[in-house]
Amino acid sequence: VDEVMAGRATRVEVTIHEDGSVTVADDGSGIPVGLHPKEGVSTLTLVMTKLHAGGKFGAGGYKVSSGLHGVGVSAVNALSEWMYVDVYRNGRHYRQEYRAGIPRTDVIDLEPTDRHGTTTHFRPDTTIIQTLEYNYRTLAQRFREMSYLNKGLRFRFIDERSNQEMNFYFEGGVVSYVRHLNKDKTRCTNSPSTPSAWSMTLWSKLRCNTPTTTTLTQFTPLPIISIIPMAGRISRAFVLRSRA
Repeated sequence: VDEVMAGRATRVEVTIHEDGSVTVADDGSGIPVGLHPKEGVSTLTLVMTKLHAGGKFGAGGYKVSSGLHGVGVSAVNALSEWMYVDVYRNGRHYRQEYRAGIPRTDVIDLEPTDRHGTTTHFRPDTTIIQTLEYNYRTLAQRFREMSYLNKGLRFRFIDERSNQEMNFYFEGGVVSYVRHLNKDKTRCTNSPSTPSAWSMTLWSKLRCNTPTTTTLTQFTPLPIISIIPMAGRISRAFVLRSRA
């Protein structure tokens, strides 16, 4: 989604496979694969294996980001039994494989391509993650909200376990989100004429809904109380992987 926010991508696709593995693909510019000047390894390897190595921390990185501290992809890698990353960049197709967060191959230049973007295929490590049961409705709601908050993003969600698919695209962005939240509510303010007025109107609309608490919880898809236990697991995983 950071690639979308930076104007480099328009599509994101998430697929849950029958074996519990997950594929995430975008049509962005692709993760850089060249040698990192300071670390002496491929930038792809650095991003996938080191905490806080995301593009938002370096010069020329993302000015805005949907993430927090650059731990997302490296944490997923550390908590995965295996992971394959395919990068389509500068007319070439590159791939690197990982096991338990550790590179098992160098970055391999496979073939020429007309594609651009990054595709990540991984399977969570069941010795750390207790279940591979993904809640389709919960994920669909999360992806819907991401699409609302990123105007023009085309988000495709496929669940091969149940042959379900959902596609999200909202030309109005947050404006469409407010309309969705209030579709069955009584409007107590007029629609603002300018985008800058929506932030004030949003709070006004929320105050008009009853009960207010129910509406506000829709804006918190990842409560902080659910993040704290996972943070401990991620820390332990990185310690175990480094000792391996």
